[in-house]
Amino acid sequence: LAAQAFAVEDAFVAADAGRIEQETKALDALGTQLLGAYRKQGAWDLFSGFGKALAIAFVVRIFIIEPYKIPSGSMFPTLEIGDQVFINKFLYGVRLPFTNTVPFQIVRAPARGDVIVFNNPMQTDLDFIKRVVGVPGDSVELIDGEVYINGQAQTRTLVKEDLVVYNKHDAVGWFPEHRRLYEEDLSGKAHAVLQDAPQARARHEGPYVVPPGHVFVMGDNRENSSDSRYGLGTGAGVAFVPYGYIKGKAGDAGAGIAAVPAAADPHAR
Repeated sequence: LAAQAFAVEDAFVAADAGRIEQETKALDALGTQLLGAYRKQGAWDLFSGFGKALAIAFVVRIFIIEPYKIPSGSMFPTLEIGDQVFINKFLYGVRLPFTNTVPFQIVRAPARGDVIVFNNPMQTDLDFIKRVVGVPGDSVELIDGEVYINGQAQTRTLVKEDLVVYNKHDAVGWFPEHRRLYEEDLSGKAHAVLQDAPQARARHEGPYVVPPGHVFVMGDNRENSSDSRYGLGTGAGVAFVPYGYIKGKAGDAGAGIAAVPAAADPHAR
């Protein structure tokens, strides 16, 4: 139902009248099938169908689930440029639109290892996607690229010395980059991270102590990410993400990251 609601929304954005009618009818049929016991039976006229479709799309997008397209290579190799993920906006608690507040948690708070999408508190017109590395009260350090949480090293294993990933720049298009691939175990959550060379670019970073109601985030492409270490893209020192700026968790909580591969240049996969 959520996917069909997004299809209706996309049709409106494209201003394609034929597609709007087609997708709206499909949503109507699906709604009848899934929600028939909760609404009056009977045919919808076109205007009513548009209104109900838009209402469903609005509620779903604001409070439940939202698509997000990956804009950069900061989350390589977990997520590639152009991939699309769905944001679970319900897990951490309903975020009140335009207020950057979450009045109460529904399931749980953000946890180490979660990949989140958030409204950048330093540049509020931008949404970022990063991995939660530190939660309130944590002290986070990086020593030779290895993450330490509260003084304890998080296991990191070299998987491949030369992994080729494809990045994109407006001026040159797609181009290859060579990285070292590691598997990192962050509080029991294993995921891939990249490092540019055998030695990390910075010998020591931190410690960063996470304040209450905030998280510390980093990209999986560790030395190519505008994250909490670098003012979330501003270069203005460490910047934490307040709970109220988190839009939700990317992917399926039980199955890693749920990404829809982009239809990008075939050499870029």
